[in-house]
Amino acid sequence: MSLAAITRPLENDLSLPHLLPPQRTPAPRLTPMVSRQPRRHPPGLWVLSVAEGCERFGFFLMLTLFTLYLNEQHGFSEIRAGDWYGAYLAAIYATPFAGGWLASRFRSRRFFVSCGALTLAAGYFCLAMDYGGALLGGLCVLAIGNGLFKPNISALVGSLYDPEDGRRDEAFGIFYLAVNAGGLLGPLLGELLRTRLGWRATFSAAGIALIVSYLILRLGGRHLGIGGRDTSTSTGTQPNRNGMRALLLLCIVLIPFWMAYYQQGSSLVFWARDGVNRTVSILGMRREIPPGWFSASSAMFVVLLTTPLAVLVKRLRWTSADKLTVGVTFGAGSFALLWLVTRQAAGARVHPAWLLAHYLTMTIGELLLAPIGLSVVSKLAPPRWVGLLFGLWFFSTAIGNWLAGVIGRLWVLWSHEQFFGALSLVLLLTSALLSTQLRWLRHNMLLDSSATSE
Repeated sequence: MSLAAITRPLENDLSLPHLLPPQRTPAPRLTPMVSRQPRRHPPGLWVLSVAEGCERFGFFLMLTLFTLYLNEQHGFSEIRAGDWYGAYLAAIYATPFAGGWLASRFRSRRFFVSCGALTLAAGYFCLAMDYGGALLGGLCVLAIGNGLFKPNISALVGSLYDPEDGRRDEAFGIFYLAVNAGGLLGPLLGELLRTRLGWRATFSAAGIALIVSYLILRLGGRHLGIGGRDTSTSTGTQPNRNGMRALLLLCIVLIPFWMAYYQQGSSLVFWARDGVNRTVSILGMRREIPPGWFSASSAMFVVLLTTPLAVLVKRLRWTSADKLTVGVTFGAGSFALLWLVTRQAAGARVHPAWLLAHYLTMTIGELLLAPIGLSVVSKLAPPRWVGLLFGLWFFSTAIGNWLAGVIGRLWVLWSHEQFFGALSLVLLLTSALLSTQLRWLRHNMLLDSSATSE
Protein backbone atom coordinates (compact mmCIF):
# COMPACT_ATOMS: atom_id res chain seq x y z
CA MET A 1 0.00 0.00 0.00
CA SER A 2 1.32 3.39 -0.92
CA LEU A 3 2.04 6.16 1.57
CA ALA A 4 -0.60 8.32 -0.02
CA ALA A 5 -3.24 5.64 0.59
CA ILE A 6 -2.20 5.37 4.24
CA THR A 7 -2.26 9.13 4.94
CA ARG A 8 -5.49 9.95 3.03
CA PRO A 9 -7.84 8.75 5.83
CA LEU A 10 -5.85 10.83 8.34
CA GLU A 11 -6.23 13.88 6.18
CA ASN A 12 -9.95 13.25 5.93
CA ASP A 13 -10.24 12.88 9.71
CA LEU A 14 -8.32 16.11 10.31
CA SER A 15 -10.77 17.90 8.09
CA LEU A 16 -13.76 16.85 10.18
CA PRO A 17 -15.50 19.68 11.96
CA HIS A 18 -15.23 18.13 15.43
CA LEU A 19 -11.41 18.15 15.16
CA LEU A 20 -11.18 21.80 14.17
CA PRO A 21 -10.52 24.40 16.88
CA PRO A 22 -13.79 25.80 18.26
CA GLN A 23 -14.93 29.07 16.72
CA ARG A 24 -15.87 31.85 19.11
CA THR A 25 -19.30 33.23 18.39
CA PRO A 26 -20.22 36.67 19.68
CA ALA A 27 -22.34 36.62 22.80
CA PRO A 28 -25.94 37.56 22.17
CA ARG A 29 -26.67 41.19 22.92
CA LEU A 30 -29.00 41.58 25.85
CA THR A 31 -32.10 43.60 25.09
CA PRO A 32 -34.32 45.17 27.69
CA MET A 33 -37.61 43.49 28.44
CA VAL A 34 -39.46 46.74 27.69
CA SER A 35 -39.48 47.51 23.98
CA ARG A 36 -37.79 50.70 22.94
CA GLN A 37 -40.17 53.44 21.95
CA PRO A 38 -39.31 55.58 18.92
CA ARG A 39 -38.35 59.13 19.70
CA ARG A 40 -40.08 60.61 16.67
CA HIS A 41 -43.73 61.42 16.94
CA PRO A 42 -46.27 60.01 14.47
CA PRO A 43 -47.29 62.26 11.53
CA GLY A 44 -50.83 62.38 12.90
CA LEU A 45 -49.62 64.57 15.78
CA TRP A 46 -48.53 67.30 13.36
CA VAL A 47 -51.79 67.07 11.39
CA LEU A 48 -53.84 67.48 14.55
CA SER A 49 -51.59 70.21 15.94
CA VAL A 50 -51.86 72.38 12.82
CA ALA A 51 -55.63 71.84 12.63
CA GLU A 52 -55.97 72.79 16.31
CA GLY A 53 -53.77 75.85 15.80
CA CYS A 54 -56.12 77.11 13.08
CA GLU A 55 -59.15 76.53 15.31
CA ARG A 56 -57.49 78.32 18.24
CA PHE A 57 -56.68 81.25 15.95
CA GLY A 58 -60.40 81.84 15.57
CA PHE A 59 -61.14 81.13 19.23
CA PHE A 60 -58.59 83.55 20.67
CA LEU A 61 -59.46 86.20 18.12
CA MET A 62 -63.04 85.94 19.39
CA LEU A 63 -62.04 85.61 23.05
CA THR A 64 -59.87 88.72 23.09
CA LEU A 65 -62.23 91.03 21.21
CA PHE A 66 -65.67 89.76 22.25
CA THR A 67 -66.34 92.16 25.12
CA LEU A 68 -64.97 95.08 23.12
CA TYR A 69 -67.21 94.01 20.22
CA LEU A 70 -70.29 93.97 22.47
CA ASN A 71 -69.34 97.23 24.16
CA GLU A 72 -68.35 99.24 21.09
CA GLN A 73 -70.45 97.67 18.31
CA HIS A 74 -73.67 96.76 20.13
CA GLY A 75 -73.58 99.33 22.95
CA PHE A 76 -73.52 96.82 25.82
CA SER A 77 -72.41 98.10 29.21
CA GLU A 78 -69.28 96.56 30.70
CA ILE A 79 -71.39 94.54 33.16
CA ARG A 80 -73.71 93.23 30.45
CA ALA A 81 -70.77 92.49 28.13
CA GLY A 82 -69.15 90.53 30.97
CA ASP A 83 -72.33 88.52 31.50
CA TRP A 84 -72.50 87.59 27.82
CA TYR A 85 -68.79 86.77 27.81
CA GLY A 86 -69.16 84.37 30.75
CA ALA A 87 -72.27 82.75 29.26
CA TYR A 88 -70.56 82.31 25.89
CA LEU A 89 -67.45 80.72 27.40
CA ALA A 90 -69.57 78.46 29.61
CA ALA A 91 -71.58 77.30 26.60
CA ILE A 92 -68.61 76.49 24.39
CA TYR A 93 -66.93 74.51 27.16
CA ALA A 94 -70.11 72.75 28.32
CA THR A 95 -71.04 71.33 24.91
CA PRO A 96 -67.84 69.19 24.67
CA PHE A 97 -69.41 66.86 27.24
CA ALA A 98 -72.15 66.02 24.72
CA GLY A 99 -69.67 65.95 21.83
CA GLY A 100 -67.41 63.54 23.69
CA TRP A 101 -70.37 61.30 24.52
CA LEU A 102 -71.46 61.20 20.86
CA ALA A 103 -67.98 60.21 19.70
CA SER A 104 -67.77 57.53 22.39
CA ARG A 105 -71.20 56.24 21.35
CA PHE A 106 -70.58 56.12 17.60
CA ARG A 107 -66.78 55.74 17.77
CA SER A 108 -65.86 58.03 14.91
CA ARG A 109 -63.93 60.93 16.37
CA ARG A 110 -62.42 62.22 13.13
CA PHE A 111 -65.89 62.64 11.61
CA PHE A 112 -67.06 64.75 14.56
CA VAL A 113 -63.88 66.85 14.52
CA SER A 114 -64.38 67.64 10.83
CA CYS A 115 -68.06 68.48 11.38
CA GLY A 116 -67.05 70.70 14.29
CA ALA A 117 -64.59 72.65 12.12
CA LEU A 118 -67.26 73.37 9.49
CA THR A 119 -69.82 74.31 12.16
CA LEU A 120 -67.38 76.73 13.80
CA ALA A 121 -66.67 78.32 10.43
CA ALA A 122 -70.42 78.84 9.94
CA GLY A 123 -70.68 80.48 13.36
CA TYR A 124 -67.93 83.00 12.63
CA PHE A 125 -69.45 83.85 9.26
CA CYS A 126 -72.80 84.46 11.04
CA LEU A 127 -71.10 87.04 13.26
CA ALA A 128 -69.45 88.59 10.20
CA MET A 129 -72.88 89.27 8.66
CA ASP A 130 -73.68 91.48 11.69
CA TYR A 131 -77.46 91.77 11.40
CA GLY A 132 -80.11 91.61 14.14
CA GLY A 133 -80.30 87.91 14.96
CA ALA A 134 -76.80 87.01 13.82
CA LEU A 135 -75.21 87.64 17.21
CA LEU A 136 -77.20 85.12 19.26
CA GLY A 137 -77.48 82.65 16.36
CA GLY A 138 -73.75 82.81 15.66
CA LEU A 139 -72.88 82.21 19.33
CA CYS A 140 -75.17 79.16 19.46
CA VAL A 141 -73.58 77.70 16.32
CA LEU A 142 -70.10 78.33 17.76
CA ALA A 143 -71.05 76.50 20.96
CA ILE A 144 -72.25 73.46 18.98
CA GLY A 145 -69.16 73.45 16.78
CA ASN A 146 -66.80 73.66 19.73
CA GLY A 147 -68.62 70.78 21.41
CA LEU A 148 -67.98 68.56 18.40
CA PHE A 149 -64.41 69.71 17.81
CA LYS A 150 -62.70 70.29 21.15
CA PRO A 151 -62.93 67.00 23.09
CA ASN A 152 -62.50 64.74 20.08
CA ILE A 153 -59.36 66.31 18.65
CA SER A 154 -57.73 66.00 22.09
CA ALA A 155 -58.85 62.36 22.25
CA LEU A 156 -57.37 61.75 18.79
CA VAL A 157 -53.99 62.99 20.02
CA GLY A 158 -54.12 60.55 22.93
CA SER A 159 -55.16 57.69 20.62
CA LEU A 160 -51.86 57.99 18.73
CA TYR A 161 -49.95 56.63 21.76
CA ASP A 162 -50.12 53.62 24.06
CA PRO A 163 -50.96 54.44 27.70
CA GLU A 164 -47.38 53.55 28.75
CA ASP A 165 -45.74 55.59 25.98
CA GLY A 166 -43.38 58.11 27.57
CA ARG A 167 -43.83 60.49 24.62
CA ARG A 168 -47.44 61.24 25.54
CA ASP A 169 -46.78 64.24 27.84
CA GLU A 170 -44.33 65.64 25.28
CA ALA A 171 -46.94 65.15 22.53
CA PHE A 172 -49.55 67.14 24.43
CA GLY A 173 -46.89 69.79 25.04
CA ILE A 174 -46.35 70.08 21.27
CA PHE A 175 -50.10 70.12 20.75
CA TYR A 176 -50.46 72.89 23.32
CA LEU A 177 -47.67 74.84 21.63
CA ALA A 178 -49.72 74.78 18.42
CA VAL A 179 -52.74 75.95 20.42
CA ASN A 180 -50.84 79.02 21.53
CA ALA A 181 -49.31 79.70 18.12
CA GLY A 182 -52.91 80.22 17.01
CA GLY A 183 -53.57 82.12 20.24
CA LEU A 184 -50.71 84.49 19.43
CA LEU A 185 -51.73 85.23 15.85
CA GLY A 186 -55.49 85.52 16.53
CA PRO A 187 -55.49 88.65 18.74
CA LEU A 188 -52.70 90.33 16.74
CA LEU A 189 -54.36 89.93 13.36
CA GLY A 190 -57.81 90.48 14.87
CA GLU A 191 -56.84 93.90 16.25
CA LEU A 192 -55.32 94.92 12.90
CA LEU A 193 -58.43 93.87 10.98
CA ARG A 194 -60.75 95.50 13.53
CA THR A 195 -59.06 98.88 13.36
CA ARG A 196 -58.48 98.94 9.59
CA LEU A 197 -61.28 96.92 7.99
CA GLY A 198 -63.95 96.55 10.66
CA TRP A 199 -65.66 93.70 12.47
CA ARG A 200 -66.92 91.91 9.34
CA ALA A 201 -63.37 91.29 8.10
CA THR A 202 -62.29 90.28 11.61
CA PHE A 203 -64.81 87.47 12.03
CA SER A 204 -64.48 86.43 8.37
CA ALA A 205 -60.78 85.78 9.02
CA ALA A 206 -61.75 83.46 11.89
CA GLY A 207 -64.16 81.59 9.59
CA ILE A 208 -61.50 81.17 6.91
CA ALA A 209 -59.10 79.74 9.51
CA LEU A 210 -61.66 77.03 10.37
CA ILE A 211 -62.08 76.15 6.68
CA VAL A 212 -58.30 75.67 6.55
CA SER A 213 -58.51 73.46 9.66
CA TYR A 214 -61.13 71.28 7.96
CA LEU A 215 -59.01 70.92 4.81
CA ILE A 216 -55.96 69.90 6.86
CA LEU A 217 -57.97 67.19 8.61
CA ARG A 218 -59.27 65.90 5.31
CA LEU A 219 -55.89 65.84 3.59
CA GLY A 220 -54.06 64.33 6.58
CA GLY A 221 -56.78 61.88 7.59
CA ARG A 222 -54.77 58.82 6.57
CA HIS A 223 -52.33 59.55 9.41
CA LEU A 224 -55.05 59.44 12.09
CA GLY A 225 -55.68 55.68 12.17
CA ILE A 226 -58.66 53.80 10.81
CA GLY A 227 -60.96 56.70 10.26
CA GLY A 228 -60.12 58.09 13.66
CA ARG A 229 -62.26 55.35 15.19
CA ASP A 230 -62.16 53.99 18.69
CA THR A 231 -61.63 50.28 18.01
CA SER A 232 -62.14 49.18 21.60
CA THR A 233 -65.04 46.89 22.42
CA SER A 234 -67.69 47.29 25.06
CA THR A 235 -65.82 44.76 27.21
CA GLY A 236 -62.62 46.77 27.06
CA THR A 237 -60.48 48.13 29.85
CA GLN A 238 -62.43 48.92 32.99
CA PRO A 239 -61.87 52.32 34.53
CA ASN A 240 -59.39 52.77 37.36
CA ARG A 241 -61.82 53.93 40.06
CA ASN A 242 -59.25 55.73 42.15
CA GLY A 243 -57.89 57.31 38.97
CA MET A 244 -61.40 58.50 38.12
CA ARG A 245 -61.76 59.97 41.60
CA ALA A 246 -58.45 61.76 41.18
CA LEU A 247 -59.57 63.15 37.83
CA LEU A 248 -62.88 64.31 39.31
CA LEU A 249 -61.05 66.05 42.16
CA LEU A 250 -58.79 67.83 39.68
CA CYS A 251 -61.77 68.97 37.61
CA ILE A 252 -63.42 70.46 40.70
CA VAL A 253 -60.46 72.20 42.29
CA LEU A 254 -59.23 73.69 39.00
CA ILE A 255 -62.51 75.55 38.39
CA PRO A 256 -61.16 78.62 40.25
CA PHE A 257 -58.05 78.61 38.05
CA TRP A 258 -60.12 78.87 34.87
CA MET A 259 -62.30 81.52 36.51
CA ALA A 260 -59.21 83.66 37.02
CA TYR A 261 -57.46 82.71 33.78
CA TYR A 262 -60.31 83.84 31.53
CA GLN A 263 -60.35 87.31 33.01
CA GLN A 264 -58.01 88.03 30.09
CA GLY A 265 -61.05 88.49 27.88
CA SER A 266 -63.11 90.64 30.26
CA SER A 267 -61.70 92.57 33.23
CA LEU A 268 -58.11 92.46 32.03
CA VAL A 269 -58.93 93.76 28.55
CA PHE A 270 -60.93 96.61 30.10
CA TRP A 271 -58.04 97.35 32.48
CA ALA A 272 -55.60 97.28 29.56
CA ARG A 273 -57.80 99.84 27.78
CA ASP A 274 -58.53 102.13 30.73
CA GLY A 275 -55.86 101.50 33.41
CA VAL A 276 -52.60 100.89 31.52
CA ASN A 277 -50.44 103.53 29.87
CA ARG A 278 -50.46 102.05 26.37
CA THR A 279 -48.56 104.86 24.64
CA VAL A 280 -44.96 103.86 23.90
CA SER A 281 -42.15 105.44 21.91
CA ILE A 282 -40.84 103.38 18.97
CA LEU A 283 -37.95 104.83 16.93
CA GLY A 284 -38.81 108.32 18.11
CA MET A 285 -42.50 107.95 17.23
CA ARG A 286 -45.24 107.56 19.82
CA ARG A 287 -47.54 104.60 19.27
CA GLU A 288 -50.53 103.29 21.17
CA ILE A 289 -50.68 99.56 21.89
CA PRO A 290 -54.15 98.10 21.15
CA PRO A 291 -55.64 96.56 24.32
CA GLY A 292 -56.16 93.19 22.64
CA TRP A 293 -52.44 92.77 22.00
CA PHE A 294 -51.74 92.30 25.70
CA SER A 295 -53.80 89.10 25.65
CA ALA A 296 -51.66 87.88 22.76
CA SER A 297 -48.59 88.15 25.00
CA SER A 298 -49.82 85.09 26.90
CA ALA A 299 -49.54 82.94 23.77
CA MET A 300 -46.17 84.52 22.96
CA PHE A 301 -44.85 83.50 26.37
CA VAL A 302 -46.15 79.96 25.82
CA VAL A 303 -44.13 79.71 22.60
CA LEU A 304 -41.01 81.08 24.31
CA LEU A 305 -41.25 79.14 27.58
CA THR A 306 -42.52 75.70 26.57
CA THR A 307 -39.09 74.15 25.87
CA PRO A 308 -37.07 75.65 28.77
CA LEU A 309 -39.85 74.93 31.24
CA ALA A 310 -40.11 71.33 30.02
CA VAL A 311 -36.35 70.89 30.55
CA LEU A 312 -36.57 72.33 34.07
CA VAL A 313 -39.54 70.16 35.05
CA LYS A 314 -37.77 67.09 33.70
CA ARG A 315 -34.76 67.80 35.89
CA LEU A 316 -36.99 68.30 38.93
CA ARG A 317 -38.79 64.99 38.20
CA TRP A 318 -42.21 66.37 39.11
CA THR A 319 -45.26 64.19 38.72
CA SER A 320 -48.35 65.59 37.03
CA ALA A 321 -49.89 66.17 40.47
CA ASP A 322 -46.90 68.34 41.41
CA LYS A 323 -47.16 70.33 38.19
CA LEU A 324 -50.85 71.02 38.68
CA THR A 325 -50.32 72.27 42.24
CA VAL A 326 -47.40 74.52 41.35
CA GLY A 327 -49.33 75.81 38.32
CA VAL A 328 -52.21 77.04 40.49
CA THR A 329 -49.67 78.67 42.83
CA PHE A 330 -48.18 80.64 39.93
CA GLY A 331 -51.69 81.74 39.00
CA ALA A 332 -52.17 83.09 42.52
CA GLY A 333 -48.86 84.93 42.26
CA SER A 334 -49.81 86.57 38.96
CA PHE A 335 -52.89 88.23 40.48
CA ALA A 336 -51.01 89.05 43.69
CA LEU A 337 -48.65 91.07 41.48
CA LEU A 338 -51.57 93.05 40.02
CA TRP A 339 -52.92 93.59 43.53
CA LEU A 340 -49.63 95.16 44.60
CA VAL A 341 -49.40 97.30 41.46
CA THR A 342 -52.93 98.69 41.69
CA ARG A 343 -52.46 99.29 45.43
CA GLN A 344 -49.42 101.46 44.71
CA ALA A 345 -50.92 103.17 41.64
CA ALA A 346 -53.96 104.49 43.56
CA GLY A 347 -56.06 104.87 40.42
CA ALA A 348 -53.34 106.15 38.07
CA ARG A 349 -52.41 104.39 34.85
CA VAL A 350 -49.60 101.88 35.27
CA HIS A 351 -46.66 100.93 33.06
CA PRO A 352 -47.52 98.17 30.54
CA ALA A 353 -44.62 96.06 31.84
CA TRP A 354 -46.70 95.17 34.90
CA LEU A 355 -49.49 93.69 32.83
CA LEU A 356 -46.93 91.77 30.77
CA ALA A 357 -45.38 90.47 34.00
CA HIS A 358 -48.82 89.20 35.05
CA TYR A 359 -49.24 87.35 31.75
CA LEU A 360 -45.73 85.91 32.06
CA THR A 361 -46.42 84.52 35.54
CA MET A 362 -49.87 83.26 34.60
CA THR A 363 -48.44 81.56 31.51
CA ILE A 364 -46.01 79.55 33.63
CA GLY A 365 -48.96 78.30 35.65
CA GLU A 366 -50.91 77.58 32.48
CA LEU A 367 -48.05 75.54 31.00
CA LEU A 368 -47.79 73.45 34.15
CA LEU A 369 -51.52 72.82 34.22
CA ALA A 370 -53.36 72.79 30.90
CA PRO A 371 -51.35 70.36 28.69
CA ILE A 372 -50.69 68.06 31.64
CA GLY A 373 -54.40 67.94 32.42
CA LEU A 374 -55.14 66.78 28.88
CA SER A 375 -52.44 64.12 29.14
CA VAL A 376 -53.77 62.86 32.49
CA VAL A 377 -57.28 62.48 31.07
CA SER A 378 -56.02 60.50 28.08
CA LYS A 379 -54.00 58.18 30.33
CA LEU A 380 -56.54 57.53 33.07
CA ALA A 381 -59.57 57.07 30.81
CA PRO A 382 -60.39 53.65 29.25
CA PRO A 383 -60.52 53.83 25.42
CA ARG A 384 -64.33 53.87 25.25
CA TRP A 385 -64.50 56.66 27.84
CA VAL A 386 -61.83 59.01 26.50
CA GLY A 387 -64.11 61.39 24.59
CA LEU A 388 -66.64 61.48 27.43
CA LEU A 389 -64.02 62.24 30.07
CA PHE A 390 -62.45 64.92 27.91
CA GLY A 391 -65.94 66.39 27.84
CA LEU A 392 -66.01 66.24 31.65
CA TRP A 393 -62.67 68.06 31.81
CA PHE A 394 -63.95 70.80 29.52
CA PHE A 395 -67.25 70.94 31.42
CA SER A 396 -65.33 71.88 34.55
CA THR A 397 -63.63 74.54 32.45
CA ALA A 398 -67.10 75.71 31.39
CA ILE A 399 -68.09 76.26 35.02
CA GLY A 400 -64.92 78.27 35.56
CA ASN A 401 -65.67 80.31 32.44
CA TRP A 402 -69.21 81.02 33.61
CA LEU A 403 -67.82 82.14 36.96
CA ALA A 404 -65.36 84.36 35.07
CA GLY A 405 -68.37 86.29 33.77
CA VAL A 406 -70.11 86.31 37.15
CA ILE A 407 -67.00 87.57 38.95
CA GLY A 408 -66.45 90.05 36.14
CA ARG A 409 -69.53 91.97 37.33
CA LEU A 410 -67.52 92.94 40.41
CA TRP A 411 -65.03 94.76 38.18
CA VAL A 412 -67.17 97.90 38.15
CA LEU A 413 -68.41 97.46 41.74
CA TRP A 414 -65.11 96.90 43.53
CA SER A 415 -61.80 98.73 43.36
CA HIS A 416 -59.20 97.13 41.11
CA GLU A 417 -57.10 96.43 44.16
CA GLN A 418 -59.93 94.48 45.81
CA PHE A 419 -60.75 92.60 42.60
CA PHE A 420 -57.21 91.36 41.93
CA GLY A 421 -56.61 90.61 45.61
CA ALA A 422 -59.72 88.44 45.83
CA LEU A 423 -58.71 86.40 42.79
CA SER A 424 -55.23 85.88 44.21
CA LEU A 425 -56.66 84.71 47.54
CA VAL A 426 -59.04 82.23 45.88
CA LEU A 427 -56.21 80.68 43.86
CA LEU A 428 -53.95 80.55 46.90
CA LEU A 429 -56.61 78.61 48.84
CA THR A 430 -57.06 76.27 45.86
CA SER A 431 -53.32 75.59 45.80
CA ALA A 432 -53.38 74.85 49.53
CA LEU A 433 -56.24 72.38 49.04
CA LEU A 434 -54.35 70.59 46.27
CA SER A 435 -51.26 70.43 48.48
CA THR A 436 -53.18 68.59 51.20
CA GLN A 437 -54.19 65.94 48.62
CA LEU A 438 -50.84 65.73 46.85
CA ARG A 439 -49.72 62.37 48.27
CA TRP A 440 -53.11 60.79 47.50
CA LEU A 441 -53.05 62.17 43.95
CA ARG A 442 -49.56 60.81 43.32
CA HIS A 443 -50.58 57.38 44.58
CA ASN A 444 -53.81 57.15 42.57
CA MET A 445 -52.47 58.45 39.26
CA LEU A 446 -50.42 55.28 38.78
CA LEU A 447 -50.68 55.38 34.99
CA ASP A 448 -48.92 58.73 35.02
CA SER A 449 -45.68 58.12 33.17
CA SER A 450 -44.26 61.44 34.20
CA ALA A 451 -43.45 60.02 37.55
CA THR A 452 -40.94 57.69 36.00
CA SER A 453 -39.97 59.22 32.71
CA GLU A 454 -39.42 62.67 34.06
